[in-house]
Amino acid sequence: MINEANDHIDWDKLIELIDAGQINEKNVPLTEEERELVRTFLALKASMGKKKESFDTLHALSKVKERIALKKVAEQQANVVRLRRKRWLYAAAVLLPVIIVSAIWLGRLQKTVTVAQPGLAVTPASVKLTLGNGNKIELSDSKSVAGSNGAAIAQVQNGTLAYNTQATTAEDKAKQNLLEVPRGRKYNLVLSDGTKVWLNAESSLSYPVGFRGNTREVTLTGEAYFEVTHDVTKPFIVHTAETAVQVLGTSFDVSAYKAEATTATLVEGKVKVNVGKAEVILQPGEQSVREKGSDALNKRVVDTEEFIAWKNDRLLFKNASLLNITERLGRAYNYNFVFENEALKNAHCTISLVQTADISSILEHLAKARIINYSIKGNEVYMSEIR
Repeated sequence: MINEANDHIDWDKLIELIDAGQINEKNVPLTEEERELVRTFLALKASMGKKKESFDTLHALSKVKERIALKKVAEQQANVVRLRRKRWLYAAAVLLPVIIVSAIWLGRLQKTVTVAQPGLAVTPASVKLTLGNGNKIELSDSKSVAGSNGAAIAQVQNGTLAYNTQATTAEDKAKQNLLEVPRGRKYNLVLSDGTKVWLNAESSLSYPVGFRGNTREVTLTGEAYFEVTHDVTKPFIVHTAETAVQVLGTSFDVSAYKAEATTATLVEGKVKVNVGKAEVILQPGEQSVREKGSDALNKRVVDTEEFIAWKNDRLLFKNASLLNITERLGRAYNYNFVFENEALKNAHCTISLVQTADISSILEHLAKARIINYSIKGNEVYMSEIR
C-alpha cells in the first residue's frame, strides 16, 4: 500500500479498511505502521458497537482534529496541520488512547442533542461596603461615600469604587473598609494609592481608607486582579488565609477561594509569595500554588491569560474539567450545578467565550459541542450526559 506521492501511506485505502472492518483487503499489503493504525481504529469501532452506537470514521477524524488542536499538537506538528484532512488519521494514533478513555468526546458522535429551555436569570445580590464604624452601604451605580466629617472619601461610578488620593482626615485613614462582591457580580476598586483592583464574584477585600506606615496591606477572600501603583518605599502585600503575596508595583492575580487551591499568577513585575517559612519568587508567566490541606508551596509556568480572562469579561478554560468550569460559572452567574452522575464532573473541554449576561448562552455552547445536556430550574442547573 506504498504511495510515494502521499508520504508512503495510502490514506484513502486505510479509511476504506477501517469502514469495512478489515485489517486487509484483496491481499493489499500493509506496513506494520499501517496495520497498527487500522487496528487502533477498529478497536474503537468495536467498543462503540458494544454500546450500540454507530461509528463514523470521518466524524471521528474531525473530533480527533479538535482534540489535537486543544493539546497544541498543531503547534508542535505544523506540517501535520497543513496537510489535508486524511492526515489526521496518523496523528490520531498518538491521541486515541486518551480519547478512548475520555468517552465523553467520541462515545457520542452520532447522538442528537436536546436542550432544555433555560429558566429566568437569577438576580445577584448587591455589592456591599462596610465602613470602619460598622455601617453597611449597598453600592448603587452612582454614590458618594462620606467620611467622619461628612466629606466624600470615595465615589462610585460605572461599577467602580474609587477612593480619593488622600483620605480627608487622619481618623479616616486609619479605618478599615470591607468590600464584598456576591455571586453573580464583579466589581472594580481604586485604592487611595491609585492601585486598581478587579474583584471577582464571591470575593471580598479588606483595606485601609488610607495607607500609613511602611507597607500597604490588604486582605483577600476569593479572587482579585491587582495593578499595583509603584512605591519602592512601601511594599504592597496581599494577605489570604493561606499565603502572603508581596510586591512593589506589578500586575497579578490572586485566587483564594475556601474550597480551592490558593494561587498567585504574575503577569508583570516580580512578586514574593510566602506560606510560613516557605517562599517562592515569581517571574512573569509563573504561578505559585498551595493545594488545600498541603503545606507545600509550588511554582509552575502557566498561560496567564487563562487566569485573568475573567476580569476582561471572558470565559477561558483550557482542557478544564466540567467540575472546575461549573464552579466558576456558578460564581459568575449565581447558579448551583447538579450533576446526573459523578463521572460527568471529570469530562474535560476547552471554552473561549465572551461572558454574557445570561448563563443559557454558555450552556448552549456546551450542548452544541455535544458535551452535556442541561436544564434550568430556578437557580439550579441540572447537568446530564448526551443520550
